[in-house]
Amino acid sequence: MLSLAQKIFWKGFILFLFLVGQVWAVKGLSYDEAVSLFYQKRYPQAEAFFEDYLMEHPENDDAAIFYAESAEQNLFAKTNLDKALLLAEKNRFSQAFELIYEAEIASPYYPGIAELRRDLHEKEKKNKPYEGLSQAEKNIVLQLIEEGKALLAQGKNEDALRTFASAIEMAPKSPEASEGYSEANQRYNADQLSGRLEKLFIEIKSLENSGRFIEALARYEEILKLNPGNEMALVRQYELKTIVRKQREEASRKELAQEYYSSAMGLRKSKKFDEAIEQFDMGKNISPKLYDWETLIAQTKEEKDRYERELFEKEMEQLSKVYNQGLYQLTTEKYREAVSSFEEALSIARKYKDEELIRQSSELQKTARENMELLEAEIVPEDSPYYDFVQTLIQQGLQAYQDKRYEESKIFFNEIKNIFPRNRIANKYFLAANIMQKPEAREEILRTLVSQAQTFRKTNPPEAKRIINLAYEIAPEDEKINSLRKEILAGSAPLPKRESGISQAKLDEMYSEAFTIYQSKPERALQIAEAILAADPQYVKARTLMSRIRGRSTADTASPTDVIPLAAREAYSLGIVQYNNQDIEGAVLSFQLALRLAPNYAQARSALTRTQQYMKSK
Repeated sequence: MLSLAQKIFWKGFILFLFLVGQVWAVKGLSYDEAVSLFYQKRYPQAEAFFEDYLMEHPENDDAAIFYAESAEQNLFAKTNLDKALLLAEKNRFSQAFELIYEAEIASPYYPGIAELRRDLHEKEKKNKPYEGLSQAEKNIVLQLIEEGKALLAQGKNEDALRTFASAIEMAPKSPEASEGYSEANQRYNADQLSGRLEKLFIEIKSLENSGRFIEALARYEEILKLNPGNEMALVRQYELKTIVRKQREEASRKELAQEYYSSAMGLRKSKKFDEAIEQFDMGKNISPKLYDWETLIAQTKEEKDRYERELFEKEMEQLSKVYNQGLYQLTTEKYREAVSSFEEALSIARKYKDEELIRQSSELQKTARENMELLEAEIVPEDSPYYDFVQTLIQQGLQAYQDKRYEESKIFFNEIKNIFPRNRIANKYFLAANIMQKPEAREEILRTLVSQAQTFRKTNPPEAKRIINLAYEIAPEDEKINSLRKEILAGSAPLPKRESGISQAKLDEMYSEAFTIYQSKPERALQIAEAILAADPQYVKARTLMSRIRGRSTADTASPTDVIPLAAREAYSLGIVQYNNQDIEGAVLSFQLALRLAPNYAQARSALTRTQQYMKSK
């Protein structure tokens, strides 16, 4: 005879074989036939078909719905049958039959329902709960069961639990005694829990009234371990945690405000006044009474104003210094230094948005840069990447000139002129070679140079100076050229300064007065600054102070851009180096890259042409 556990195993195995059989059974079904099975509540066959169908047609939403609903009904039936088996093991047949009935309603054709019902009926018939008891003992058991039921009805759950336990002791197989004991035990545990919870809530109330919130929170944790869903405990625990958090926040406010104070003092010492004011303000919001925050903020603002005034004065001194220094360097032909000086002047002028000074400095810097480029174009310095390249051409040109191969000499010097049109040596010997080839053209060439020098005398003095020097090198004995050269060279004088009857000391005194009052009496300071500039337009500090008074203190970060991109110039420089190192193919690639980056790069185009010609001649 098989035990119930063995029956459960074999029924599960048979169910497995049944489901496998269903898979094969539905292979020949059509989709419509499977839908029909679903509506006939033949859920096991429907589930097997639609599971297989969805493997090939996962996009079919209707099939997915049929499959899900079939599986749900089958799962409900299986779960109920499993529970029924467990209840039957405890001789609780009435409850087991209820579960079987529910399973059959959910999935009428679920395998094993009829067999299980039959087996349980047989087991129930064979079950003899009072076997071995005398009639008197049986009556005692039945009386105990009735007493237990009565006690449950009266809410005397502990007494009912003891009564049913006595009945089970006499008749262990009695389903009524077992079911009564289970019900009584459940109610008794609920009573115990309720009593424990009530006791804990009373303790919590006492702890909260005495302000012992941390201990009260620990009691709430105990309640929630016993009854995780206790709504009252969850709500009150959240409220109490909020109270504790606020207490802790209040306790830490002074400490946090102290940190803001220390941070602000450090920032103020580092001259970061705006950040310090922000930190003081944060401290005030956190703990208003810890310090006299308003006084601290006011002191910081005063210190900031004082610092900015001192910084402004220093920058004005530097601005005046570098601007005048740039003027001097420009007139003494120290063009590179002048460019740097005017750049520094521009950076300060932009900071205070002094438009007039920005305009003047930009124009002067442009003049210095143009002259610097002209000068460097006349003589290639030794630290230039083009130096070796140009020197090679010069030596070849001079050798050809000395050998009276004037046409060849002109080719070499013309190569240099293609890169550096103003190169002094190339221009000199190119003209000299022309003159040697055609001596009758000498006077015409000199007349042309003198005419050009006179033309550029007013519009472009540096170019006029370059041309007259070239003429002088060809004919140093010519008196007319000598005279014109002296006049042009003498024309490079410092920029004129407006004359006035006010001394420099008096102008400095006026500026000091204007600077002292420009915050408190801006209109009066503005009048003084205008008077200073009327007497001396080059008084840079007065001009910038005037701009500051008018509120133009926003930094201007704009900077001029180069016509030829840096990457293009770097590619061109690399090409020259490669050419000098006989890496001709690499030089061609570098010059081509330079032209792609800057199509208007004339020097790169000329170098590329010359290098390609050199490659063809090899």
